[in-house]
Amino acid sequence: HRIKNHLQGLIGLLKHRKNSGIDHNQALNEALSQIDSIAVVSGLQANRSGAKIHFRQMLKAILRSAEGITDITVAFNDDLEEGMCEVDREKAVALSLVINELLMNAIKHFQQQDKGDMIRVSHQHRRDKIILLITNPGILPDEFDYTTGIGCGTGLELAAAMLPSHGAKLKLFQKEDEVVAELVIGPPLLKEFKHY
Repeated sequence: HRIKNHLQGLIGLLKHRKNSGIDHNQALNEALSQIDSIAVVSGLQANRSGAKIHFRQMLKAILRSAEGITDITVAFNDDLEEGMCEVDREKAVALSLVINELLMNAIKHFQQQDKGDMIRVSHQHRRDKIILLITNPGILPDEFDYTTGIGCGTGLELAAAMLPSHGAKLKLFQKEDEVVAELVIGPPLLKEFKHY
């Protein structure tokens, strides 16, 4: 039942992409990454009955799948990990698709200035929330405004549409010569915090 719902959602995403006017190879790569995000979560859920899905485990699997579709360096800063957080199983696919869209958007709009430029992904665990940052070299258009949707492309529109209404907030902003996507995740999307 859950897989059927996820596949129906994916069909909707593909139909949306079909008429968006983007290059076929790009559309296929984006569809493959979306399918892989669903497969990642389905695989984590299927490990054993009632298995918990931890945020860090899910994020690392999404990053691994992204490595196969780009030659842009994606650096993952895992040094800030301070705890394990369980993701609500019912919302895990939606969350993974949002993260995937943000990562694909960073890859799509990557503007290399220097040889060492890369996309950086990091997350911080606070007492009751996670702050995920995806940073890439680039400049947002002058008219860009995520809160009103002005200047948002298909990927960001999809991320906004799939973002769970409770427990997640997304901001995109310019910071010097980089674009930052900041996703703040908390309860009820996150269910359990364990600190070590």
